[in-house]
Amino acid sequence: MKSRLAFLSTVGLLLTACVHTQTTKVTEADVINKHWQLVSVNDQAVTPMGNKLPQIHIDSTLNATGIAGCNNFFGQAEWQDGQLRIEKMGMTMMMCPPPLNEIEQDITATLSNWSTVTLEQNRLILQGAEHTLTYQQAE
Repeated sequence: MKSRLAFLSTVGLLLTACVHTQTTKVTEADVINKHWQLVSVNDQAVTPMGNKLPQIHIDSTLNATGIAGCNNFFGQAEWQDGQLRIEKMGMTMMMCPPPLNEIEQDITATLSNWSTVTLEQNRLILQGAEHTLTYQQAE
């Protein structure tokens, strides 16, 4: 009886181990030289307003450019232990209409500070202290 119970326990543990997917650490190479378009902020879908859609691109020298809402931004990205930030972010200063102004504030606040980076399929997720930005890889 004890051996049967031990066997069933072992099988249960093995099945549990198979269910969990292994997560791999995201590297710079996974993110750079790709165009990413914002699809949600804090799990709320972002719909394009006008002809600009929030987006980000980081090149091989870690120069970051993009659109935060209605303003263009630029800066030097930094990568450290699976976290990303854009140091000394500069941007144009056009006035954004609501709700784009709030989205732009969430984006700039998140990108200016360290955010944990994860990739799920073709989605780049930046988890900051206050906001979560989800980008879809553009074609």
